[in-house]
Amino acid sequence: MAININIKKVLLWLIENQIIKNQKDLAQKIGCSPTSLSQIVSGKNIMTRNFAEKIVSLSKELNIDYLLGKSEHLLKIKQENNEEIDKIDKEDPTIQSLLKSISCLSTAIQKNIENDAIRAEAEVFRAEAEVINSQNIKDLTKLLDSEKEIQNKYRLKHIESDHYNKAVHI
Repeated sequence: MAININIKKVLLWLIENQIIKNQKDLAQKIGCSPTSLSQIVSGKNIMTRNFAEKIVSLSKELNIDYLLGKSEHLLKIKQENNEEIDKIDKEDPTIQSLLKSISCLSTAIQKNIENDAIRAEAEVFRAEAEVINSQNIKDLTKLLDSEKEIQNKYRLKHIESDHYNKAVHI
C-alpha cells in the first residue's frame, strides 16, 4: 500500500471535513514546514510514526495505521466495526446476508473516497492546464500580432515600391 497515496486521501478527507483548508494549513497545524510535508506527500521522504500521530491528532476518527500503510481503513470507526463483526455468529444466515451488505457498502464508500481523491487531483491538473493554456494563448497572440506587423510592413514596402516604380516610369 503506497503511503503517499494514503496521506493524499487523508489530506482530502481533512479538507472535506473542514478540519484544514489546504496542505499549507495542515503543515501549520502540525508544526512542520510546508516543504517537509510536501516531500512526505510526494513520497520523497518517509513519514514517521510521530509525524502520523500529529496528523491523526487533528481528528479522533482518523486511523494512524492507515497513514502508516498498515490498514486499508482510513477511519477508526471502520476498523472498530470490523473487530465487532468478528465477534458475531457468522453462521446465522441473516447475519451472513447483513455482513455481505455491509461489506458491499464499505467497499462502495472506500471507492467513493478514492474517486474523490482522483477528482481532486484531476482538478489540480485541470487548473495547471488552464494556466499553461492561458500562457500558450498569450504567446500565440503575440506571435500573431508580430506576424500581422510583419505583413503590414511588407505591404507598406510593396506599396512604396509600387509608387516608386510608377514614379520612375512616368
